[in-house]
Parts: sequence; C-alpha cells; structure tokens
Amino acid sequence: MTRKQLSFSFGIVLLAAACVWYAGPATAANPFSTMFKKVEADPKKSYTVSDTNGPWMVMVTVCRGKDALEQAQALVLELRKSQQLLAYTHEKVSDYSKSWEGNHYSRNGQPDRWKYIHGDKIREVAVLVGDFGSFEDPNAAKTLKQIKEFVPQTQLGSKDAGSDSLVMIENFRKARDTHFKRGPLAGAFLCTNPLLPKEYFQNATLSKLVVEMNRDSQHSLLTCPGKYSVKVATFSGSTLIDQKKIKSVKQGAKLNSKLADAGDKATLLTEQLRKEGYEAYEFHDEHESIVCIGNFNYVAGEKQDDGKQQINPAVYKVMEEFKAKPDANGTGMHPKSYTFPIDKDVKLKAACDLQPVPVQVPKQSVSGVYQR
Repeated sequence: MTRKQLSFSFGIVLLAAACVWYAGPATAANPFSTMFKKVEADPKKSYTVSDTNGPWMVMVTVCRGKDALEQAQALVLELRKSQQLLAYTHEKVSDYSKSWEGNHYSRNGQPDRWKYIHGDKIREVAVLVGDFGSFEDPNAAKTLKQIKEFVPQTQLGSKDAGSDSLVMIENFRKARDTHFKRGPLAGAFLCTNPLLPKEYFQNATLSKLVVEMNRDSQHSLLTCPGKYSVKVATFSGSTLIDQKKIKSVKQGAKLNSKLADAGDKATLLTEQLRKEGYEAYEFHDEHESIVCIGNFNYVAGEKQDDGKQQINPAVYKVMEEFKAKPDANGTGMHPKSYTFPIDKDVKLKAACDLQPVPVQVPKQSVSGVYQR
C-alpha cells in the first residue's frame, strides 16, 4: 500500500470514528429525508419530542399558562403544515413552591434552606424543531433563520396567566418584542435535545490538557466504567488560566505548587482508600483535584406514586459513610480525614468533603483519543 493510499485509509477510519461519536446514544434523523416529501401534520396526532429528534434542535418558543399545551400543539401543526418543519412539543411543570437545601451549613452543621419569592407551579410547553446531527449543521442555521422570520397565525401569549410569575414573564416578552420591533419567534435559538442526558454532550468538554493531567493516574476517574460516582474529597489549587503556563505544562513543565499539592493529596487518598477496599478514583483539572468512590449506572430510581424518587442505596451508603459527623458537644462538624507521613518530620493531612455528592463520570471523546 502506498503512502497516499495509507493516508486515505486512515482518513476513512477517522471519519467513521467521528460519525460514531456524533451519533451517540441516539441516532439523529436524516435531514434530507423530508426534502422531497410532505411533512405530516395530522390534527388528531400529538407530535411530542423523543430522544431520536436531535441531538440538536431549534427552540422555537415556550408557551405558558393553562392553555399552554393547546397553543403549543397549534403552533406545531402550523410549522409542519405551512413551513414543512419537523416540529414537536415538550412539556414540563416547574414547582417553585418547595424549599431546598443550600450549599452552606450553620454552626450546628445543619444545611440552610432556600425558597423562591414567587412560589408558583408553572406549566411550560416548549415548541422544538429538529432534527440536526450537530451544532455546525448548515441546515440548522438555515432553519433557525426561517423560524425567526416566520410570523405564525397561532395566537401566542397566555390568555389565562394563572400566577404572578407568568404575568411578569408575559409582560416582559410583549414589551421586549414591541421595543425591538421584532416578530414573536425572533427569540428562537439552537439547543440540545432535552431528553438526552448531559453526559451525551459532556464527552467533548475534556481539553487535551486535562487528559494529559490524568494520563499517568493509576486509578483515573476517566477509567471508571459507570455513569456516576460519588465525590468524597475536593482539593483546590491555584487555578491554571495563563495560556503560556498551560502551553508549558502541555510541553512537560511542572504544575504550580498549590495545584501539584492538591493532586498529591488526591493520589495519596485514592491509594489509601483502595487499600481499605474502596473502589476509589482520582481526577485532576486546571482548578482542583477530586477523589470519588464507586461506579453506578444511576443515582435516583423511577418516580414512585407520591412523585418522589428513591436514591440508589449503594450511592446513599457511600454518602452517609463519608459525610462529616457532629462532634461530642454537637456544636460543629468534623470531616473524615487522613494523615500521610511524607518523611520523618513532615506529614500531609487530607480531609474529605463535609457532604459527598454524586457526580457524572467524565468521558473522553473518540476525537480526543486521536488528538494524542
């Protein structure tokens, strides 16, 4: 085989790999499939979005209020019939009446609680147009322009707001469109398919530098087989943002001392936890180093009849075992900590987080492998 033939064959392999990466867990519909046939617009059918309508779509608008679903369905039919666009609905109910735990703790170790000022339940129905395989798809840009310029016959805007929050949103939208003299769909934008998991789009976010920082780790989180793990310790360093320093690190230079110390603590703690029988992993980036335990395919199970989700028992066990414990007087919280002797006179202390949390396992993309 000649060098020219070898280069061509290798290019085919790269192209195939890239196609596999972009295809991901859901296969996007062929954008040319509707070029020579009429898009279905049956008033008796409901066109709801699925995980195959993407991964990239156009967010046309969001209908809110009691008549949100009717408006959204009417707009979907209009886009399908008059514009020949594959339009879909996606419904979501946001409950802002409940409070939730914050990230700060009081002196007695109790997490603070937060609540929205306007405690409403808002029903929203998004109108989306697909189906695009990537953000750079030229058909996506063309469709976005078409939608922005289209003035629908469907009456948009809540006729019965039902809450103070919706009244504020509708008034703002009307004032904005009037001020800028633009159509009702001028705010359309490209977005990801809401039914695809975040990790689908997370693969490409790992920079080459981060991959290099984790390459020599014996128990790197990048090798974790599960979708999720539990972060039990975080070690912060001096953030690496200077491009010259980043370039020098890529070329083999050492990290700054604080970031290097954070990495050393994560490595030592990972090795110690492994000795104790835990499935521990370490991960390093330009900001910090973390230690995680376990590999899990899910964090919360399916919703029960009361609407609640039960956390994965294995995840909960790790979180309970490694969270901070109150002291004898009940006036403070003591995190789980380890001490490592570096030499005769120096010891390194590594403390776990006050509250371990589940995290998604970062995955390197196929394209990232070929960049090595």
